[in-house]
Amino acid sequence: MPDHFLDGPLVARATAALLRHLHEEQAKQRGRALLDPEPETVLLQFALKTVPAIASQKPIRLAVPHPFLGFGEGPPRICLICKQESVNAMKELFRAHPDLHVDKVVGLSALRTEYKRYEKRRELMAEFNLFVADDRILPMLAKALGKIFFKAKKHPLPIKINQKGAKVARDVAAARDSTYLHLVQGPCLALRVGHTGMEADAITENIRAVVPAAVSRIPKKWRNILSIHLKTATSVALPVYASDRTLKAIARQTGDEEGGMDEEEAGDDAPEETPAPAPAKKAKKGAGLKPKAVRATRSTRKRAARK
Repeated sequence: MPDHFLDGPLVARATAALLRHLHEEQAKQRGRALLDPEPETVLLQFALKTVPAIASQKPIRLAVPHPFLGFGEGPPRICLICKQESVNAMKELFRAHPDLHVDKVVGLSALRTEYKRYEKRRELMAEFNLFVADDRILPMLAKALGKIFFKAKKHPLPIKINQKGAKVARDVAAARDSTYLHLVQGPCLALRVGHTGMEADAITENIRAVVPAAVSRIPKKWRNILSIHLKTATSVALPVYASDRTLKAIARQTGDEEGGMDEEEAGDDAPEETPAPAPAKKAKKGAGLKPKAVRATRSTRKRAARK
């Protein structure tokens, strides 16, 4: 899918500038902190013209050319949640594929009993980078896992495990090597594209790969995009795309600031305002006529004088 709406050189310059600034800040922190600062997640922030009418409960998977899951911590750690009767088969499968790093397989029944307490679920969430689940039990996991997983954007990603082992392993690898768009009912969407430990060229390639795919899943596509910014949780946001509407608003604001002149700056040269004449009031119907009682008295006097 073409990304002709993005300015490639601008994306590359913004990525390099963001990483350079963050590396300088991290170098300053190393002199004051006992431990080296951990890499930060690099995000794309989409500003929308209209809010999506319906939020998607299922994360939208977008493939990236340079995977970044588990950065700074060695290989990513993956947890699979499935039906209780499938636990043994899945353990055997992933023992044969150690490169996938599926380090734990949890059955739904065990999840409900062993991880019923909030502290246990929080420990489980912090232990793994990615959670995948049998798509047949996905609707049951919201209650079993609680809000903590969804607030941390660690939604279990659906895969089909009722298929051949090679296909299951391929689906887990695809889930590991992707990023995810969460379509919410709000004016802004965030998408992870890398981390500050990566090279600028790799992040740039990820951006150019995922932006067209992400926009294609947003209602009204490019017509609904106001702007796209590149940032981390602690940095400023650098623009990499702006719609015509956004550019016109900026130009209008700049023009008002440059061409506007307040009353103090105008001083004596400001023309005096002549008050407009008050509109003439319409005469009421019968306003020139005398009261009926007066007219009647005069006519009575005239008749009396004739007699």
